[in-house]
Amino acid sequence: MYKPDMPAKEYHANEATSRSALSLFAESPLQYKHKILDGNSNGVKQAFHEGTYLHTGLMEPDKLPKQLMTTSTLYNSQTWRDTARDNPDSVVIPEKEVDKLNSILQFAASDKHVIEILKAGKVEESFFTEDPVTKLPLKCRPDMWFEGAPWDVGLHYNFGSTNPDFNLTGYDKRFTPRITVVDWKFIGAGRGANPSHMPSGFAWTVRDYKYHWQAMWYRWVMSLEFKCDPEEIAFVFCIISKDEPLHLWFTELPPIANDIAAREIRDNLDKLGMCKKADDYPATGKGINDMATYMHWLNFFNSSDGDDIANCATEGMVLNGRL
Repeated sequence: MYKPDMPAKEYHANEATSRSALSLFAESPLQYKHKILDGNSNGVKQAFHEGTYLHTGLMEPDKLPKQLMTTSTLYNSQTWRDTARDNPDSVVIPEKEVDKLNSILQFAASDKHVIEILKAGKVEESFFTEDPVTKLPLKCRPDMWFEGAPWDVGLHYNFGSTNPDFNLTGYDKRFTPRITVVDWKFIGAGRGANPSHMPSGFAWTVRDYKYHWQAMWYRWVMSLEFKCDPEEIAFVFCIISKDEPLHLWFTELPPIANDIAAREIRDNLDKLGMCKKADDYPATGKGINDMATYMHWLNFFNSSDGDDIANCATEGMVLNGRL
């Protein structure tokens, strides 16, 4: 289901599973229950307010003045926290940070490819569908998307990663997608020899924040809506540095990253479906394995005839093999 006019607040309140919720589930089903199902928040975060300022300022700058509140104190001070908590519909930024963020926005908005995307793209529209296997409702809300591509998105990759799971070196693909999704990543340098906003360090960022899940999730959910193959949808990251010297670059992820994501998403959706069915959310992966074994034998003993017993036994064996 495609809902172009759904407000962000209504989207986030919808109980369908998002990629970020599934990522949390993969870390700990119990934390997923605590934060997603029971609605317990971690409180206000600098990353949320700064990220909202930059995303809104780039895609919908006319909305920013209505949302912005400034404080004379720095991020994470008590005054800033109190202001952010008491004004949940506002973007709260320290006064000393506003000029820096505006300079990043001015830099990004002057890039010719960014200009073309902003002209062609549809901003933060909501998509809902159902997982064909578990029947769980799913959702995504891309930063921007559009049909086709406003420029040649066949991009070169030369990450030079030393991580064997995300060796992105040397991949090159050129094609004209049916749909292009663009995700803005405003990234600071971080620490270490490979800055997070540079190609040499972005592979680690992909792994740490499961950005490969994000790319595959959006392509998959939207492909179900548009009744096309996920391969017909391009997911393009635009990485914009938040530290001097300012720069930006575009990339997709190579097939190996998409394949890894597809397997991991499928595995965790199956586990989530099992947890919801049992209404049990273990703290660790071992707890899920134990629960899978228990459910297998419970189904075995509750079966009414030999066929059901055989089916349950086979299903349990497959389930335990998968988990």
